[in-house]
Amino acid sequence: MSPRGFVILLAVTLLAVLGAALLAVQPTLSGADPVSGEPMFPALGPRLADAATVTVTTPQYEVSWARRDGAWVSPERGDYPARASLVADLVVNLARLTRLEARTARPDWYQYIRVGDPTATPPTGVARVTVATAAGEVLADGVLGARSFSIAASHGRGGSFVRPAADAQSWLVEGTAPVPTELPEWFDTLIDIPGPEIAAIAVLEGDRTLFEVNKTDRTNGIYTLAYADPAQVAADVVANTNTLRSMASALVGLRVSDVRARASVVPGAAVRIDRFTTTSGLTLDVQLVEADGGTWALFTASAPAGGEGAARAAEITARTSDWAFRLDASRATRLGQPLANLVQPPAPAAGATAPSDAPPLFVPPGTDLPGLNLLGAPAP
Repeated sequence: MSPRGFVILLAVTLLAVLGAALLAVQPTLSGADPVSGEPMFPALGPRLADAATVTVTTPQYEVSWARRDGAWVSPERGDYPARASLVADLVVNLARLTRLEARTARPDWYQYIRVGDPTATPPTGVARVTVATAAGEVLADGVLGARSFSIAASHGRGGSFVRPAADAQSWLVEGTAPVPTELPEWFDTLIDIPGPEIAAIAVLEGDRTLFEVNKTDRTNGIYTLAYADPAQVAADVVANTNTLRSMASALVGLRVSDVRARASVVPGAAVRIDRFTTTSGLTLDVQLVEADGGTWALFTASAPAGGEGAARAAEITARTSDWAFRLDASRATRLGQPLANLVQPPAPAAGATAPSDAPPLFVPPGTDLPGLNLLGAPAP
């Protein structure tokens, strides 16, 4: 095909796609239709107090929430709580969605406004959300689609596309009901301990200490080796401060990838434990357990009674004691550093030159070194 023919074909294809997209968002009913202006989910608004379960399905995850004692928790995740008000806000926003204009009822056009199946390959919907009572009566069930950026300025709450799950007809609605893109966004930050607060780090295998360092220079954050298992590291090593700082950074703004009941994860007798001690006396043990293809962490916090860290320990215990938390790959790597990475050879004495078996980067012309040609490269 000639370049000119290819350009023409490309233009025709783009016009066809654009035309289909425009048709998908064109109203199929007049603005005077009696159903426009009504709530998108009419059963939900009058019965907000009866909303007891919420199920959310997106291309990335599925999660369900149940309202218990005024809090929203995830039953399949050991009743772990959602981030404050996040589920409640979603339910209220669903109740406030108001129909403006009917859009496409053709399944092959759902993709253009993202009101198709979120679990399809590729997904054609953003999220399906179902709200029900404790007795299982459905109050709202719909696919939340794309945001509308062309809605008239008179609609101050913005607009989006929505389709009732049991109906082919999609709608442009006033209002939005945002759903987190990734599962971790549903959860609060679990632990946040800044690096300067760390006073000591130890690595244990079960109840046996393998490695221990203390921060002896708090101004510069320098760690000094107190003990290292001679069976795993050389006798003349020192603490690798940079790697230890990286290890401690895993506790800064720690948000988890997933949650499960603690009882569902059983650590072995020789499980690895990272023990962090802070300047306030808080001790945080992080047990690392491999399960279901990922690294899960079990947290145990303690501190001397009445001490400065006691309140912090109680707070962490309340958030972590009943659950195991899946870590993202970066935090799992930092917390699971092998002992060999936590130490390094001592720095050479002042004026000394560290030995090296590597060939020099530059050899002056005419120098005859075994195994090297005149340019300093390995001899053929």
